[in-house]
Amino acid sequence: MSSSLTDRGTYSLANAAEQARQRFASLEACFDGVTIRHLEEMGVAPGWSCLEVGGGGGSIARWLAERVGPRGRVVVTDIDPQRLRVELPNSEVRRHDITRDPLERETFDLVHERLVLVHLPERDRALDRIITALKPGGWLLIEDFDITWMRLTPACEPADALLFRKVIASFHEILTRAGVDPAYGRRFHTMLRERGLVDVHAEGHIQIA
Repeated sequence: MSSSLTDRGTYSLANAAEQARQRFASLEACFDGVTIRHLEEMGVAPGWSCLEVGGGGGSIARWLAERVGPRGRVVVTDIDPQRLRVELPNSEVRRHDITRDPLERETFDLVHERLVLVHLPERDRALDRIITALKPGGWLLIEDFDITWMRLTPACEPADALLFRKVIASFHEILTRAGVDPAYGRRFHTMLRERGLVDVHAEGHIQIA
């Protein structure tokens, strides 16, 4: 494993915080199964060159590195990679700000991003950078939140419903002040087609419990 370093950047959830380890573990438990299913459907194969944007705890980067084998490679980036645990010979960890730092152009067979762009004020610029890193004919897997559905009021007593709406409204306000776009996930299908990508598909997933 090699590492190249840049500096600075902004992200609404700090990896340096001690609770980040548990947050990454929880996200992996909730979403890795869905992510891996999509990657398998895309046909990730030995020899592929893959880019993982915002590697978190490294679970998907490790899966990719094992999948592509010694003839392939995985570059995994994070603005603060201290929680990344990949350490496989065909992997490279980079401290990297996707909104500012350069990426190789037309290099990767697969680029994957999960729950990063929604947090970035310059998310559209970051998406453009991600797309330019794809080889012609390469695959892009974007997984991000649309939390606007949380405004739906559950079937409960009126007082409980009112409390629920207040909590959700406060949650949305906190996220918006931090630069998060709560509805970003639902716009990807249109944005990718507008940027010239083809064979674009969208799928929703709700974790109930």
